[in-house]
Order: sequence, then structure tokens, then C-alpha cells
Amino acid sequence: MGNDEYAGLNQEHIIAKVYKDGMRLKLDDGSVWEIAPGPSTKVICWYPTQHVRVEYENGNYSITNLDTSGPDTVEAKFAR
Repeated sequence: MGNDEYAGLNQEHIIAKVYKDGMRLKLDDGSVWEIAPGPSTKVICWYPTQHVRVEYENGNYSITNLDTSGPDTVEAKFAR
């Protein structure tokens, strides 16, 4: 997976939908992200309208929720 697959890198996005199990996340640009079972316990607490940033480093994507106190960062797989 190359970092050129997702055009919205290092930009601020808004969460459009958090799927019920927290293992999928949809952003305002229509991109869908798969989250592993462990980190999904954080993502399940996220909600639409929160701001996130997608980054790519060392062959992996990560999504950081800018509206949580942490901020919370989870690894993610670009689904589409």
C-alpha cells in the first residue's frame, strides 16, 4: 500500500460516520477506514462532527482525533 493511495493526507477532516462496532470509520471526503479490534474501543467513542487528521508513516496510516483530550491516535487501513 503506497501513501499515494489516499489524497487527503495531512489534512483536517470531519468524521461523517462511526460504524456501530467502531471497526469502520467514514470521513467527510467519502473515504472509509478499517480499524483493528483493539483500537476500535477508542473509535467507538468517537462521533460525527469531530475533527481528525490522516497521516502516513513507515508504511502505515494513522488517524488522529483532534477533538479528544489525548488526542487519540489509531492505526487504520484505507478501505476505499
